[in-house]
Amino acid sequence: MLNKTLKQSLADVLENPKEYLADVYFEYSNNSHKIWAHKAILIVRVPEFFRNQYMPQLKANKSQENEQITSINISDVIPCPTMLTELLHVWYLAEFSSDQAQKDIESLEETLETKLVPITEQRQWKNDLKRMMDERISVDVIVDIFQAPPGEQTVFAAHRFMLASQSPYFHNVLLTKEFTETSMPSVHLSSDIVSPCTLQIILDYIYTETLFLPPLPQQQRQEKYCLNEKRHDLRLLLQVFIAADYLGHQDTICKAVLTRMRVICHQFKCVCPDCLMLLPFMLYFADRHDQRHEDIASLRLELVSLYSSRIESLAPLWSQKPFAILVNENSQHTNQKQHAIGTHNSIMLPGKKTVSVTDEIVQKTWSNITKQNSIRVLHSFHLCLSALRGADPLPTWSQALLTILIDTLLAPTIERVANDFEYYCVDESMLLSCIDGNAAFSVDFLEFVLKWVLKEDMMNDANAAKLYQAVVRDLCGRQEMSQNVAMDRVLGDARRRCVNYLLNHWMNVKATGGFMTVDLDVLKSISEDIQVPMRMLMNKTSTESSKYTSSLSVLFRFIPVRKRSSINPVTPSPSSMKTILNGYSFRDKRTRSMATTSLDGRDSAIEEDNNVKLGPCKPSTPTISLIDALLPPMDPVYRQQQEKEKPIKDYNPTSRQIRFALPDPPTRNYHRSSPVTVQKKKKKKEATKKKGRRWSLGGSSITTSDDDDEDENLDVPQIGYKVELLRRPLPTLGTIKYIGDVEFARGIWVGVELESRLGNSDGSVEGKRYFKTFPQRGVFVKIDDFKIISTGKKK
Repeated sequence: MLNKTLKQSLADVLENPKEYLADVYFEYSNNSHKIWAHKAILIVRVPEFFRNQYMPQLKANKSQENEQITSINISDVIPCPTMLTELLHVWYLAEFSSDQAQKDIESLEETLETKLVPITEQRQWKNDLKRMMDERISVDVIVDIFQAPPGEQTVFAAHRFMLASQSPYFHNVLLTKEFTETSMPSVHLSSDIVSPCTLQIILDYIYTETLFLPPLPQQQRQEKYCLNEKRHDLRLLLQVFIAADYLGHQDTICKAVLTRMRVICHQFKCVCPDCLMLLPFMLYFADRHDQRHEDIASLRLELVSLYSSRIESLAPLWSQKPFAILVNENSQHTNQKQHAIGTHNSIMLPGKKTVSVTDEIVQKTWSNITKQNSIRVLHSFHLCLSALRGADPLPTWSQALLTILIDTLLAPTIERVANDFEYYCVDESMLLSCIDGNAAFSVDFLEFVLKWVLKEDMMNDANAAKLYQAVVRDLCGRQEMSQNVAMDRVLGDARRRCVNYLLNHWMNVKATGGFMTVDLDVLKSISEDIQVPMRMLMNKTSTESSKYTSSLSVLFRFIPVRKRSSINPVTPSPSSMKTILNGYSFRDKRTRSMATTSLDGRDSAIEEDNNVKLGPCKPSTPTISLIDALLPPMDPVYRQQQEKEKPIKDYNPTSRQIRFALPDPPTRNYHRSSPVTVQKKKKKKEATKKKGRRWSLGGSSITTSDDDDEDENLDVPQIGYKVELLRRPLPTLGTIKYIGDVEFARGIWVGVELESRLGNSDGSVEGKRYFKTFPQRGVFVKIDDFKIISTGKKK
């Protein structure tokens, strides 16, 4: 039985009334044929005056228990049976069968001087059908939910012809001989399949063809349609979909559920903060039901394309906690399946799905990474990893996602960039824009790329010399023109890594011909940096050796006096070479930024020296269901459980970036000064006014009261003030955008919009927005974590 619309179902009931248990018939003396109908439809659809005048047998009883079939004779009022059939068509379907039928009925109304046709609007028609269920008018079936939670409604009254005409499940159950002979049958459903709320939504749809979702409680409701209400609706829609699929409403209620989900998630084309939190649940939903419905299979492809095709959306989509939880769940499920296959030698069926939705997203993402967009992809990975480090400093729920990002996507992309690094430094302008100070790419992104490209496992004998040339000639040469102070340390560290590798592998590089692929001046710089004569770096079979050394020096093996290294003194001993390599850092103390800190919270230098890699994700014992993790409910019991499992910690962005001990910062006193101090300040001001400034022209006194008042006001932070963050490896400047209480921690916090992309948010934390800025430009600090530079007001 195919699913039909409400109008098609009632048309089928009108054509086959006895099959659908009609309980009223109209008889004519000159015609032995009886015209059958349903009492509930006539009570709610026939105009009240006509019904009371000519159909007194119809009464709006709440049930038909122990009632017999009703007979009505209106042959004296409507003498033609065809006219009665046309009226029944209007009463059942709220429309005329033809224009001629409409004219005939209107002429009959004029003859009888009474109204025969109710309002034919679709809204009024559906309201009448819903009133038929709500007021339990002539109901003849009971739907009961057994083993339901106490205190909830478990008994629902309905009409057999309405349920059987639209649901294949109820059609097979209610139209059997045992049920048709029962005056008030009951249908029992398990609480594992349907809940009272779910059954009420399904019944409302059967009678009105509309999904009525109950709202949130009044204390949890807000003025706008907020994230909590969307989560509440999606949880209900999931339950409705499962129950409707069991009852056989694949083409009606299930499609209506998918349409409502699309509306809630903005047609699955949006990456707003609400959709970022809801889309992982839709991935879970599509992954679990895609083989049962074609619409869900197309929805799954659409979501996979959203997560894998748009490079600019990769960072906000992949860095969300619900998506990381889904990846972790699918990883554990895949590991368990592989273990079961290996243990029992199971054979996968041809039609059975073997790839989860997250695995498909990873495969599609890798297939979309090309040579031309690799740098943009790395920039998205950089923003994603920074956001994950900010949200989960010691990886717990993000461990599985970090493993996939680094091992499956980031490492192969870095290898592709490392093998053709000169192309990205010359033909592509993205890395050069980092040195030029382009707002799209920051210094820490270039440091992130260089850290990964110049790792030991990425550098090899074939590309080491090319990497050195790209760093020294292209990047450092661009730096000399732009004079970006923050870039000195980054490029110095990159050059040191290249020299370290060439120092230990220069003979292998020479054997593979790596030195012959670089320019002469670059080869000379390599010779000076690793303290190896340039003639030893050249191949003996090279025909260009005459360009590097004179014939006299070759004849007498004369080595010209080498200039001292422009970076560090030259000492040939290997033990002192470490001192030389450490000297390439333009600062005495090696600093770190968000891009250089390792993902597991340890220093990146330690990770490289010890070849530390992220291990496999350890399966954790789930304390709540996956649906609760993707769509957390807002009830107090769930929040208390979450607080017990994970105690609240103060939000401290500074501790996420600095992993070494620091002295306790001095606390600032923002209270008013004592009267003695105020008098001393006043005397000092008066003395300054009388004496005048030391460097003033002509010894004239200059009044400085405005400046002094401004200095005093600088002690109290206000929105719009320019500040400099303390305990940062680089000068970090910003503007105060928010001061006050927050939901993610206790106490007063200050939201700062940074001038560079060194932050960890866009002004919002955990879906709550406090101010608006660009991604990675916002940060929240305590009052003692910055110093005020100026008020930011123009004088």
